Amino acid sequence: MLLSVGVLFLMLTHRPSVYQPTAPHDDGRVSPYLTHKLAPDMYNNIQIDKPFCVIVEQDGLNDIIVNDTSLGWEWPVQLDGVTISAPYIAFLPDEIFLMGTVNLGKLPLVVTIKLAPKLDEQGMLQANLTSVKVGAVNITKLAKTVISKVITAQLEGIEKCDFNAWLFELNDALLENKPMKPVFPVYEKYIRLTNSKIQNRKLTLVFEPYYPEKQD
Repeated sequence: MLLSVGVLFLMLTHRPSVYQPTAPHDDGRVSPYLTHKLAPDMYNNIQIDKPFCVIVEQDGLNDIIVNDTSLGWEWPVQLDGVTISAPYIAFLPDEIFLMGTVNLGKLPLVVTIKLAPKLDEQGMLQANLTSVKVGAVNITKLAKTVISKVITAQLEGIEKCDFNAWLFELNDALLENKPMKPVFPVYEKYIRLTNSKIQNRKLTLVFEPYYPEKQD
């Protein structure tokens, strides 16, 4: 019995080697990757009004996530007495890992959500959540309620309107694998994801202009 408890404890407290969360900037400044690289690339390409490609670097994206609260998230998240902190995203071939530390009392546990997103034949985006783990323990069936609560908590300060509709579709996309239209608002325009490639530490995205008023 004691051996089984010990093994379970070791599995729960396992820290995946891929989990290397980015420390926030001490001075509170936003991510230079956002202000000097990703945002200018997006803005310049959108103005051309033609299909374009954007490469998202893993390190840069994680710098944005922990330092830019204007995008609708802020860490740590307090939820039902549990603290969620140190978010981290890892790009592996054809997979995306969403990771973070969950503190139950004084015990920090690493939660890993594994996705294998793809565009279907109709051009709709499917998140394909394949597993949720605490340490090395698979808790996929138990985790969906918690994921929904986290998403809801993070969206509380965001106005629900057509421009932000895609954010509110994430819940069903993640929990029920419902296809979502991969249309996103950027700089008061809309773009649609038409192709993607996930490699080690790099995500390549192909977009084209999207005009809601021209759609059926």
